[in-house]
Amino acid sequence: MTPEQRAQYDRFPSNLTRALLVVEPRLARALPELANALRASGFDRKWREGVILRVAALSGSAYERMEHLEQAQKVGWRTAEIAAIEAGDAGPLPDAFAALMAFVDACVSSPRVADSLFAEARSVVSDRDLATVILLVGHYDDRALPRDPRRRARPDT
Repeated sequence: MTPEQRAQYDRFPSNLTRALLVVEPRLARALPELANALRASGFDRKWREGVILRVAALSGSAYERMEHLEQAQKVGWRTAEIAAIEAGDAGPLPDAFAALMAFVDACVSSPRVADSLFAEARSVVSDRDLATVILLVGHYDDRALPRDPRRRARPDT
């Protein structure tokens, strides 16, 4: 990496940053701004971290889990609830979050979500928050992809 690339990578150390530095450095510079905007969106912090942990579990991203597990605990998720989120077990979770989790599962598995799941998600969060959830899924699922060499090649450092 050049010194400029290293500085950008150090600002937001992730494999996606590394890939973006190779493909388009302007995107690498914008990535931290997007992440910060998602955090500042007004969407419930606890639910945000739950969504991220669910996407990490579905994507097999140990990195995202590591990055967000402590944050999830700090915003109020208990150990048993986190285990349920990661396992996709709605039983011990609040009904409203379980409905949102089903929507997240559908978003990760397919670009098309059943109308019934969309309607159920809209019944538990505002349209603005639902848009944030969709952006979170896209952001964190995409960030997880470069970490699995079977899904995408990792750029050299």
